[in-house]
Amino acid sequence: MDPEQADERMLMIIELATIVEERALFTTDQVADARHRLEHLCGNVPTLEQLAQRASTELVYNLAARVVDERERVAKETAEEFGETNACHLCGSYRDHNDSTTCSGLRR
Repeated sequence: MDPEQADERMLMIIELATIVEERALFTTDQVADARHRLEHLCGNVPTLEQLAQRASTELVYNLAARVVDERERVAKETAEEFGETNACHLCGSYRDHNDSTTCSGLRR
């Protein structure tokens, strides 16, 4: 395996390990998929700490922070798109993903 492929593989492993460790930010299916892919790639599910012992600690935790930041950005944008961060102008309550009305207030 050439160094570039090894680097890409390591970056993918760090990203997958981040999904597993930061499971509260991801869906159950995403976490299960990440665990499965790690088991296939590594034979186990390594922690970020274990990966930092093998590679640069700075690399591992900087990449993990970028993965978390990106996930939080996407979650925020999605919540804003569905109006979950804005209170109703009539009743003051907040919407959630189970709300049966669209952004315009019409029933689906």
